[in-house]
Amino acid sequence: MSCVVFDDGAIFKSSVLEKFKSGCEGVILFVCNRLGLESFNMETYRAGMEVCFKFPQFLGLASGNSGSSAHYFVATHGDSLLYLDPHQTYPALEKLEHARDAEGGVSDGLQATRPHPLRWTHLNPSVCLGFLVRSPEDFLNLCSMLCQGSCGEVFEVLEKPFDFAGLGEEEIDDDMVVFG
Repeated sequence: MSCVVFDDGAIFKSSVLEKFKSGCEGVILFVCNRLGLESFNMETYRAGMEVCFKFPQFLGLASGNSGSSAHYFVATHGDSLLYLDPHQTYPALEKLEHARDAEGGVSDGLQATRPHPLRWTHLNPSVCLGFLVRSPEDFLNLCSMLCQGSCGEVFEVLEKPFDFAGLGEEEIDDDMVVFG
């Protein structure tokens, strides 16, 4: 298992495919971006982000409200995102049996009792979307989905990172200035 973080919103296929070539059986992608200046730009980005919750590769969304960036969103419902509170902690388990309740289910102390709603209008514009891909084909399928429809407003999928250091002056537009 491996992890690739894309910190400017663009996904580079070569970065993930290299992980599979090196023998990884799965790759977790974190796609970080700012989707608005002062507040989340709902008009442009909501529909594309909402679609992600339907993808089998989607792990969830890390962000917060206007005052916090510490929520893990796992679903949407109507005008709200639903998140689990990451601030609730429990004692460490000493034995696997302690994870089960009397009926064999998961102990109440190990799961959130309920998700909390946050209206889309209160979402922090700094977001990190997580995806798990299990093969190169799964990754390329995800890339295809992220480029379609409203997702294309949220994501940019490129073959590889740009190499600006290799550009000569003749290759740089007259209107562009490069500082070294």
